Amino acid sequence: MKIFFTVAVLLVSACTNVTPFIVSGQSLTALDNQFADTGAAMNAGLDANKVTKEDYRKWAEFAKRFKPLEDVAYKAWTTAVELNDLAVAGKFGEALALLGAELMAFYQQMKAANLLPAGAP
Repeated sequence: MKIFFTVAVLLVSACTNVTPFIVSGQSLTALDNQFADTGAAMNAGLDANKVTKEDYRKWAEFAKRFKPLEDVAYKAWTTAVELNDLAVAGKFGEALALLGAELMAFYQQMKAANLLPAGAP
């Protein structure tokens, strides 16, 4: 939910006088933290037999794609900041939203299994 909220804030910010770049940086940090929490929960779940090997395989495939996609999103954000280019920032927002949506499915699975760290949203 936090990622969807952050992306919503990004989109609302783009429609106001507030620059979306700060929100985008925060969104990237939140996405990275959620990825780390989900990865740790998936590993713990697999070790405790609470995650099937098939679900873990799907996670592992996503995890391999996540870092390169995150790097592209970060580079787009950096470029948008440097150029003050809202079009590039918009593309970054789209990429972030797609990545966040895919991650959210795994995150929700770990939340439902009570495998996330204490205090995780």
